[in-house]
Amino acid sequence: MRYVSGMFRTRSLESHCIKIADFMRHNIRNAFINEEFSVNRLNYENNIYQVRKEDILITIRQDASSILLSTSPANEQLVRLIIVEVIVELKDFFTGIEKMKNLDEIGSRIIKKTI
Repeated sequence: MRYVSGMFRTRSLESHCIKIADFMRHNIRNAFINEEFSVNRLNYENNIYQVRKEDILITIRQDASSILLSTSPANEQLVRLIIVEVIVELKDFFTGIEKMKNLDEIGSRIIKKTI
């Protein structure tokens, strides 16, 4: 995570591929919705969202394989908590995939039964 100074503080989540960043952005968005925040997409081409609840304002932006979350210093702890939740979900997701045995064999069986 990276810290950028100024009126708003920005936390950056770096991943190694766009698909993982998409997964993180989607889960971050859903985490705020689950906490009854209003989440509005501001820009479809650049994946920019505005998150609001009462006096809390957060901006989520995906830049290729990075997710940037900007908010005031007063709300930074909330952003960090959401980030930690998403990282735990991502870790659980990968652990579940690793536990699946013989993915190639499962894929072959699925293809053979549907073709």
